[in-house]
Amino acid sequence: MIQINRNDPHNLKGKNMEANNMQEILDLQQAHFIKEGAPSYELRVDRLDRMKTLIMDNRYKFVDALNEDFGVRSKNQSMATDVYTIIPGINYAKKNLKRWMSDSKRKPNFPLGLLGAKAKVSYQPLGTVGMISPWNFPVYPNIKNFSKNQVVKSLIT
Repeated sequence: MIQINRNDPHNLKGKNMEANNMQEILDLQQAHFIKEGAPSYELRVDRLDRMKTLIMDNRYKFVDALNEDFGVRSKNQSMATDVYTIIPGINYAKKNLKRWMSDSKRKPNFPLGLLGAKAKVSYQPLGTVGMISPWNFPVYPNIKNFSKNQVVKSLIT
């Protein structure tokens, strides 16, 4: 884990560089979202599957990195809180994805209903989302929110 001395002007310059890079990434993702539109059901399921595979294939690397950052953090705790708690959320998102993406019927306002009008709500992605996680559980909140946002929204930084 990188420790930043906020009183050191050199570190603040680096933080500004990181902020500029973050804004650049968000701008690129927003331009991509505007150009390509919302991801399809198949693409979202593929992303969730790849995320699940990535987590399971690298779970020991996650745990080792967390142990190195925290020094004395239990590997079992890291495995339980930052790895295995993520998978049910991914499975839940995949199971409910079609329902979440489907249109929802509504009653049209009077007098349009009398004229044969139909109304529905079409759920669309919101665009680009930036996520920040707490330092003490860096993996779980990000990945959990990523799986949720991947289904509902579009691009995450």
